[in-house]
Amino acid sequence: MKAVLHTAPVLEPIEKDDLKLHLRLDSGSFADNIDETQSIAPGSHGTSAGGILYTHEGAKVEVLGYTAVVVANYGILTVGGVVDIKIQESDDDVTWTDWTGGAFTQVTISATASTQEKAYTGTKRYIRTVARVVTQNSEFSTTVIRLTATSIEDDLLDAIITAATENVEDITRRALLTQTWDYYLDKWPAGRAIKLPFGNLASVTSISWKDTDGVETNLAKTITAFAASGTSPATKTAVTSAAHGFSAGDVVSISGTTSYDGGWEISNVTTNTFDILVIFVADDATGYASNDYLVEKNGEGIGRIVLPYGESWLSDILYPSNPIKIRFVCGWTTAALVPYKIKTAIKMICAGLYEHREDFATQQQGNVKDNPAVMRLLNSARLWDEF
Repeated sequence: MKAVLHTAPVLEPIEKDDLKLHLRLDSGSFADNIDETQSIAPGSHGTSAGGILYTHEGAKVEVLGYTAVVVANYGILTVGGVVDIKIQESDDDVTWTDWTGGAFTQVTISATASTQEKAYTGTKRYIRTVARVVTQNSEFSTTVIRLTATSIEDDLLDAIITAATENVEDITRRALLTQTWDYYLDKWPAGRAIKLPFGNLASVTSISWKDTDGVETNLAKTITAFAASGTSPATKTAVTSAAHGFSAGDVVSISGTTSYDGGWEISNVTTNTFDILVIFVADDATGYASNDYLVEKNGEGIGRIVLPYGESWLSDILYPSNPIKIRFVCGWTTAALVPYKIKTAIKMICAGLYEHREDFATQQQGNVKDNPAVMRLLNSARLWDEF
């Protein structure tokens, strides 16, 4: 198997704070182990437009990898004053959405000089608070408190988590969290399908091949927009892909999107657009389309690229070195989705690496044995297909 990592994962299946709890590591006093950041500064905040919009937007706080609690402090509320506060989350500090369960209990004058707390248990990188004030100016503020326990061994723990994760990936033959790989073939297969390694196939970004001169051709077309169909908005979605070359009635495979992945028979075809039979949800503004192949994700199993009926692999003479490249994205999208048996195995491996760290540092052998419990946890998660 010739697979090269193109984009490494940015997340780990377990957090360092979680590992510290598992190892029972004490990193200092309570004051040393937390920090506080104001999201909405204290003061008297004016009424929101129409009392509907959440016009008071707090500063963002990065919480990925931390345990975080959001505190809302209410000062003096005058008669008729109403305050609503909620937590929003984002991965990019651009698109913010309400975190489910993140709305604080609405307060009125009866809640003068009170406090509410909510633990953030989401999976996004940033959080912030937003508020609306109805009728009368009201005094309040919000603070994000993070557990930031550190120790002189933090760098070691980071390395141990990475090593244990890679160990588990080797054992299970899986790529645990979202990552992009380039998979190379020397020739097109004799059968009608190409199996992709690592499981949890999210999307196939491209399939490209090189001719004898090394000129590369991509079998997939780039999608730049989705919108409600201009002719059948109640039932269809219009897809924009410049000079796609498809015809009405073609079965087109779409991948790399949030809402539209799958094989679709297309209609209302123009030079740069076509319709698929699904109600418009959102403009994912990304993705790939091809009628040369279909993509089978197959859940946590082995994903495949399959030929449609009546189609065959290309017969052109190929470049002599790595002529066919399949770029694909695989892995669970968040640490919360990684099965507990895998995360438990990682913690157990981490504990062994931590306990015998001096032995490893001095290159002594034989101090750490394979843990049967770890193997029992991972055996049922292992991909058994050979490549």
